[in-house]
Formats: sequence, structure tokens, C-alpha cells
Amino acid sequence: MNILVYTEESQTASKQLLEALLKLDANVKLEIIGSYDSLVERLQFPISGIEVVVIQASTREELEALIPLKAKLMRLRIILILPDANPEILSLGHQFCPRFLTSIDANFEHVEAVLQRMQNNYSETALQEH
Repeated sequence: MNILVYTEESQTASKQLLEALLKLDANVKLEIIGSYDSLVERLQFPISGIEVVVIQASTREELEALIPLKAKLMRLRIILILPDANPEILSLGHQFCPRFLTSIDANFEHVEAVLQRMQNNYSETALQEH
């Protein structure tokens, strides 16, 4: 399974997220994008082969900046990590129709567990197709 990860590299929470993601199955391929401009550039190319996108927005402004990209992102299964659990932030986050929604304050082991379950489902589906 291929996962596109968007997280600002300079954030402490980014390091914690990446540590959790590196614990995933060896068959999981991570493509890590560390800046908004790099994400915009990456989305100009076909996203075929990417099954899941993990988006970590560190601020409300960063989350709002991602809204124009949601049409391209919504073709994927989205895991969205919000800057906090403020009702307005949650409302913005729900615009992306994520499969899993959490905040930076939460434990990233939950993100790891959700991705592991998606990986298991992906593997089972791939086996059934062959």
C-alpha cells in the first residue's frame, strides 16, 4: 500500500507522526511531502498508486490553505490530523470527508492502528483479485 504523507518537517508533532508511520508493515511505501508548495506540485501529477493520504495540518491557516486542494485529495482515503479539537477546526476538517480524524494532541498510535487496518484490508482485497 502506498501512502502520501503531508506534514511540515519542522514540527515536533511531525517527527512523532513519522516515527509512528515507520512502524508500519514493510510493504507500506511512504511518500513524504514536507511543504505546502511541494504538495501542490505533487498533486499536479497523477496520484495513481497512492491509496491513502495522511495530512497533518499544524495550524488553522495551514488547514484553510489545503481546502482548494480537497477535490484532488478526496479521491483518496484521507487521514486528517488537525491542529486542535476546536469545533470550528473540526468543521473545516470534515470538509475533506476523512476516514479518520484526530488532532495533533492525540496519540499517533491511533493513526498507526488505522493505517495498519487499512493495510490489512488492502492486502485482503489484492489477494481476492488474483
